[in-house]
Order: sequence, then structure tokens, then C-alpha cells
Amino acid sequence: MLQTRQPRQMAVYSAYAVAGGSIAITLMLRHFGITFAVAANTLLSWDYGNAIAALVAVGGYLLENMSTRKAQRQEKQMERVEAQSHELLVPVTVQFQGLWILAVHSFVDKQSEQFIDKPEHKETKRRLEMMSDTTLRKASMFERPFMLNNSLTSPMLMDIMTVPDTMCWRIASKTELPKFLHDEIAKSDRESDLWNDYEMFIRHTFLPLVTNIADIVHEHGHLMEPVPASRLREMYGKESNGYGMRWEISPRSFFYSFWLTYSMSWNELIAKWDDGNKKDIRPYVNFPCGLMPFNVEAQSIVAKVEQELIGMSQMHGHGDRKDSADMASTPSKHLGEKFGSRRSCDVANK
Repeated sequence: MLQTRQPRQMAVYSAYAVAGGSIAITLMLRHFGITFAVAANTLLSWDYGNAIAALVAVGGYLLENMSTRKAQRQEKQMERVEAQSHELLVPVTVQFQGLWILAVHSFVDKQSEQFIDKPEHKETKRRLEMMSDTTLRKASMFERPFMLNNSLTSPMLMDIMTVPDTMCWRIASKTELPKFLHDEIAKSDRESDLWNDYEMFIRHTFLPLVTNIADIVHEHGHLMEPVPASRLREMYGKESNGYGMRWEISPRSFFYSFWLTYSMSWNELIAKWDDGNKKDIRPYVNFPCGLMPFNVEAQSIVAKVEQELIGMSQMHGHGDRKDSADMASTPSKHLGEKFGSRRSCDVANK
């Protein structure tokens, strides 16, 4: 995106304007066939005040023209960042938070307790308990969730979003639910209460939110804000997008395109369910959970420009921009703090 110019450059513009005025006068003299000698003799007969006034007038015109062009560029830039923030980035974040933090957390919280204590899930439970203890002990920004019945629900879901024992986000996940719960649903009787709860959740809560995000991306995806390849490597700990393309050549819209395909794959699965084939419990396209950190990162880039242009942003408001910007622009850092890990993505994936 275009960077805003600093006020101190106005002095440079003034110098350019004076120089430009001199050049303009010289060109006019040449145009009318007046030699420098004749011009010099003519100037001797002029009132120097008139000559200076003419020079200042030309310089002022050039300065005003440059200022106008700068204002027009800033106006266009402001229109762009407002559209990015209000039509794409913020709506996607709102829908994803509803999908993940509320809908999926609530479903997992309701269903997991009846299975997590089974002997075959003993090791999974022990690992999740360690994650939960580490989170509360080492990350002051987190507290035990009092709206959830199971204290292990949050680490269950973070285990899907992040690579274990690292500060890395996952690009995608094979499942939307914790694996032990996914496996219990997969082997459940299709007439059981568990399956009926799952099917109702997918049809009437999960899939509508997935579709909402896809609709926003389809309508406003052209407003995307590219995230640099170097930042993507830091966030996901990988040199490529997982589908054979390094971040340098991967389409900048990769995660949005991924989500559109993911949404359509659910439609295919639901059609099978409607025909009575309920063998598969999820589509064959991976869950692009990496969209959330990507979108928040893009949102923080746009918010920074918006803050510089008008002194506030949709993301940071009027408050302490530094604290909110740090949290938004370095999600991997704060996830590392949350889980008490000191291993970087690069180290973890070598």
C-alpha cells in the first residue's frame, strides 16, 4: 500500500517549487525566442518586485498542485483501507470468531466430557491438562474460562489451531474437532443422540457460518491485503503453503481461495447425507484454520495505515495503539507465551 508522506517533506516541496518556477520562466523565454542577454537587459528595466512576484506565483502554483495531488492520493488510500476493513477484514474476523470461539467451543464443551475419561484417551487427557496448567501459570492474559463446563475445552481447540510445542499456527487441519471426539462421532451409530447432535450442529450452526465467510470472500475478496512472504514463514513455520508452492510464489489470496473450496466441499457432503449416505462425517478438503491468523495479520496492516491517516482505526479505536497493535500483529508471539513455549517456528520445523 502507498505510504503517507511526512510533514517535513513540505520544505523539500517548497525548494522544488522555487526551482520549478525558475525553470518555467526559462522555458517561457526560450519559447518566445528571447535570448538570455536580451532577457537580462529587459530585467534591468523591470521592477524587481514584479519579477519576484512572478517567480513566487509560479512556485506557489506548483506547490499547490503537488499538495492537491497528495491530498487526492491520501483520499484514495483512505477509501481503500476503509473498504478493506469494513467490507472484508472485520466481517471475516467477526464470522470466524462466531464459528470458532463460540460455536465450535460450545459444541466440543458439551460433547467431550462423556468421552475424554475413556481409558483409550488417557494420554490425550494428560497432555491437555498440561497445556491448560501451563496456560494459566505462564500467560497472565488468560484465565480459566468460566462460561465453559470443561476446563480442557480451550486447549482441545488450540491443539487444532496451533502446532504442538511451538509458536506456529497451522495452515490447515485434518479435522474441525479434537481427534478423539472426531473419532467417536465417526464410529457412532447414525441413529444415536451423538450423531443427531452432530448433524444438527453442522447443518444449522457450523455450515451457515462457514457459508457466511465464503460469501464475504466471494463478494469482497478483491480488497485483500497481501501479507509478506517473510511474515507468513514466521507465522506458520513453513517455507511453503503445503500445496507445493513456496510463500514467495503462492497466490496472496491463497487462504481466501482455500476457504471458498472448503465451503463448497461441505455442500457436496451434505448432498450425500441427504441421499442417505452418512459414512463420511466431514468433507475431503482440509479445514483452513490458518485463515484466521492470516486475516488478523492483514487487518493489523490496514489498521496501521488507517491510524496514520485519521488517528484511529476499526481495529485499535482511539485507545493505546501500541498494546493492541502488538497483540494483533504478532499472534505467534502471544501463542508462544500462552503455551509456555520458547521454540520458534523455524526451530520446530527444521
